[in-house]
Amino acid sequence: MYKLYLDDENKEKYINGINHNYLNNTPLSADFIDDGIILPLINDNDNDNNPNKLGGVINKDNNFISSSGLYRSYGGINLKGYKINKITKSNKTVMYAGLWTNHYGHFMLESTTRLWWYIENREKYPDIKIAFASMDSNNKLANFQIEFFKLLGIENDVIIVDTPTQFKQVIVPEYSSILGYSYSKEFLLPFDYISKKIQPSKYDKIYFSRRQMTWNKNTIGEEKIEKVFKKLGFKIFYPEKLSLKEQISLIKGAKYFAALNGSACHNTLFANNKLKAIILNRFDNTNPAQFLIDSARNIDVNYVDIGINLLPVTHGDGPFWVVPNKNLNECLKEMNLLKQNLKFQEIKENEILWYLKAYVKNYTDKTKYHYLASIDRNNIIKSFTTNLNNIFKDKYLRNKKKLFSLYTDEKHQIINFAGMRIKLRLI
Repeated sequence: MYKLYLDDENKEKYINGINHNYLNNTPLSADFIDDGIILPLINDNDNDNNPNKLGGVINKDNNFISSSGLYRSYGGINLKGYKINKITKSNKTVMYAGLWTNHYGHFMLESTTRLWWYIENREKYPDIKIAFASMDSNNKLANFQIEFFKLLGIENDVIIVDTPTQFKQVIVPEYSSILGYSYSKEFLLPFDYISKKIQPSKYDKIYFSRRQMTWNKNTIGEEKIEKVFKKLGFKIFYPEKLSLKEQISLIKGAKYFAALNGSACHNTLFANNKLKAIILNRFDNTNPAQFLIDSARNIDVNYVDIGINLLPVTHGDGPFWVVPNKNLNECLKEMNLLKQNLKFQEIKENEILWYLKAYVKNYTDKTKYHYLASIDRNNIIKSFTTNLNNIFKDKYLRNKKKLFSLYTDEKHQIINFAGMRIKLRLI
């Protein structure tokens, strides 16, 4: 069941997202390819901005095995292999597990999607190896991956293929999930298998924070969100400081779980269906991958917009600015977690300046500028002025220093903002 506490402009796309039927009831199968070749995944045409990948599994006649493709709802599909000049040979029989990535969220949702076959057939193939096609330059197992494979009992059987390799036989199970689009009932098998081994923790209210991440400091304001939940009896945890076992234990024991929308929320893959999740949106875009998990686990989810999104940002790059606001206030009161309204928050000049500096730094990077180049300049200006005006009118976001004012004359829109005066000619 869903409840939405969203800004008006985001409601329609969320309704469309949660109403999508993610369950695929088509029976899954596997292809058995004698002398099959696993190709590491590479960018199509060496274009970093092109989401399509080449690679997967081909047979000895260089025909691509379509079931080995990388499929995503937003693109990024590979439907063919590529020419190879040198090949490594192995006498092993392997199960093709799909792409290899160290990214926590993508690993959980894309690198696990063929493991259903292994769980169903492990007794028939006790000596089989699990082969992933390399996609990242870093093929070293992260700590959470070591734990994941150990809990599955395959820690010594994982192969990361980083050069074209021909095996005695390659078994290619169908994918049990397409990222952000569909899942089969088999999708949850590895998560259920692992979850059954772990005891639930004693904490019934937990909050997973991103604030101590050292590699992705693209969010400001989460300390205020932490304070709100801490006062409500939530225990604050930092996932990167925890083992995978500890994270799963916390999710299994929780009655209430809250976190900013992102990979931490993907831990609900290990939850029971009695969990009540509060997913806090720091961006305007939807996250179909999380919708898929919500549907597969059949948990109660409350989506809450808490982001001050002055300017358009990508899903992963940010920057993101979050605050306790009327949406969060309404959600917590309806869940009977909050008795009195949240206290007013003061917008501070250093927060605004941090946001603008981080934004300029992000989108003057040549690898990201193409995103802004695709957006009409007038829409960017309109979004900025409208959102800035709205946050200062929100009764939960007031500013005593009067950092912002907006007015229009016959030919210009004038913004007084954080000590700056910006004059924009109307078009």
